[in-house]
Amino acid sequence: MKPIYIQGVGVISRFALNFEDLLKIAADESFAINFDKKLSFAPNAPLSKIRRAPRYTRMAVSAAAQAKIDANLSDDQDKARVGTIFSSGFGSLESTLEFSDSLLPGKPDLVSPILFSYSVANACVGQICILNGFTGFSTLLTAGDPLEYSAMLLATDKADVIFCGATDEYNEELDTAIKSCGILQEKISDGAAVLILSTNAEKSYCRIKKFSSGSLAAYPYIHKTDTADSAEVLAEIFSVYEEPEVILTSCNGSYFDAIEKTVLKEKFRAARLIDAKKYFGETLGGGYMLNVTLGAAFIKLGRCKSLLAAGIDVHGNYLTAFLD
Repeated sequence: MKPIYIQGVGVISRFALNFEDLLKIAADESFAINFDKKLSFAPNAPLSKIRRAPRYTRMAVSAAAQAKIDANLSDDQDKARVGTIFSSGFGSLESTLEFSDSLLPGKPDLVSPILFSYSVANACVGQICILNGFTGFSTLLTAGDPLEYSAMLLATDKADVIFCGATDEYNEELDTAIKSCGILQEKISDGAAVLILSTNAEKSYCRIKKFSSGSLAAYPYIHKTDTADSAEVLAEIFSVYEEPEVILTSCNGSYFDAIEKTVLKEKFRAARLIDAKKYFGETLGGGYMLNVTLGAAFIKLGRCKSLLAAGIDVHGNYLTAFLD
């Protein structure tokens, strides 16, 4: 597989609302976290074109606009060779619930078509493509690694550039439902991250050297997984890697932290472990991509030369990427 490089970054989180701030904060880890349940952020797109878009879509659009500027991507870029590969744990949940509520009175002819269009999970990807004129490969994943899929497209010459991202929004009903399981401790937060990927090493932040993932058979923040089985899956995932200097874990204060850290410390004895969710909060489907974003910042700043970023999707897949 061809080497894949990160050319630009966009981020919206309680930790930082853009990559420039993320770099400043990551430089000395001196920061104040925004604990607002729903973040306020600059839309980074003409309001006339996104005025009806929900927060979920606006987060993705805004992070993508940041990444495009950060990568200095030319408007002359062949739009048919630009891909948009995103992931999301729960999609546009606020719009979906609002749409469902509008159906309850039993008068579907009064339901807004616009509200329906924004209730689908890939609405954020569609809006990014419309705003930028992108016509290349485009999809939204609810499970699996969007980075690895993007790397496959680049390696097989299906695209020159890919906007690869993840976004999930805070929702009170979802927060209540997940917390009722009694496992998750970390605050659920908004989060969006977008990376611009290509095979061009020039002016890149870092290389994504390798990927490895595996299924835990259940989402560990809702169901307790078997300790021995989970440890075996993690050991197999980590077996493909040499030791990194830094590891950004998926830890969030749940029982699964002990399983993850035990296997990590057995395999990588000298690596520094950082629980990035103490910065970002639990962003559910967006946590893995936010970790990769922070990893890119660490390498750009020279805080480490190699880094392993980890995350768990809502289907219970444990995802990892090695950056250098």
